[in-house]
Amino acid sequence: MNTKEKRDETITIASGQLKGIRQTEIDAIAWLGIPYALPPVDKLRWKAPREVKPWTGILPVREFSNSSFQMIQGVPSGSEDCLYVNIWRPDHTDSGLPVFVFLHGGGNTNGSGSDFQGGQLACETNSIVITVNYRLGAMGFFRHPALRTGDPLDDSGNYGLLDIIHALKWVQTNIVAFGGNPENVTLAGHSAGARNALAAYLSPLSEGLFHKLCAMSGGLTTATPEQGEAKANDILASLLMETGLANNIEEAIDWISTQSAAAISDYLMGQKAILFAATIGETGLRMAAFPHLFEDGTVIPREGFENLKHRIQPCMPIILGSTASEFSGFASMDPYLLHQVQHGQLAENAEQKKLYEAVVQYGSELYAAFNVEQVAEKLIRSIPELPIYAYRFGWGLHDALSIPPFVL
Repeated sequence: MNTKEKRDETITIASGQLKGIRQTEIDAIAWLGIPYALPPVDKLRWKAPREVKPWTGILPVREFSNSSFQMIQGVPSGSEDCLYVNIWRPDHTDSGLPVFVFLHGGGNTNGSGSDFQGGQLACETNSIVITVNYRLGAMGFFRHPALRTGDPLDDSGNYGLLDIIHALKWVQTNIVAFGGNPENVTLAGHSAGARNALAAYLSPLSEGLFHKLCAMSGGLTTATPEQGEAKANDILASLLMETGLANNIEEAIDWISTQSAAAISDYLMGQKAILFAATIGETGLRMAAFPHLFEDGTVIPREGFENLKHRIQPCMPIILGSTASEFSGFASMDPYLLHQVQHGQLAENAEQKKLYEAVVQYGSELYAAFNVEQVAEKLIRSIPELPIYAYRFGWGLHDALSIPPFVL
């Protein structure tokens, strides 16, 4: 039991006062749903995040706020008003605690900061844990020529990554009020969140905002501006057919080719977020189905991670890792195996069970090669003195510790 003096859950940050919630069952305090930027709605859709406006009085931040707009099993969820952070810390008055900022996974098309609730981790490590909601899907990564304003940040298309960088700046400004050390910030992420964390490391805009990096199952993936613009036009064509302005793809292409940039921009700005989310749909492992993290030259350098050889990156400790059964989730959702997995029939079919186990084994090994070895090799070629640590999490390997990987 914590015998230290309890901390006040009402604190003052740069934009005003916050009242959190005491989580007595784990001896933590949480501040949930703190706005770190203006809502990116209306004229701020597809713009870099703007500073949050100060408020008067005490803002209660005692429950999770909106995640970014997304489709969950075909059902729309979330909101365009989604730029919030969640913070947990042990319930005592110590200050100068290390800070752990975690980015959720979900292919950058779904997920939320509420997916990982950091109170227990904060208490067990005597640290401050932060999760971030940022823009996803076409709200977070959309690059169309008709939307250009001449501002390199607004025109980058990398709004989700800019949200993350803005949240890291917010942490630098405000974390002392929570008892955190702004000079000891670890940026971590899982899957797409890990790829975002690595992209933040690559971005010149994040220099000095974090000091350690932990990428859990995420590789070095970027897209060219041309890929982004092609996908944006594909989305636009789909929307035109969905809203009845075109009856087929040929008519959609003709409409796009005959409209001014202003008319296309007005059309895109007038469409509901649900239509964009539904158009992208489920991308699974196919990064080509939703190109993002664009090499725009400002947020992400041209040539992406190949640019490491042209720049001096900060030398910081980096942890890279994957899990031994990394691919089990993807394999279980494959249409070829899905029915048998859902109805518990894999164990009854020796051939299919063997196939599933092979897919998990070799898929997981390929993932480890892409997410750990390749990342480490590329980083170490750029910065030979970089302290890189790698892990392989063995959950699922021993029946005594977990269920067998083929029984889901």
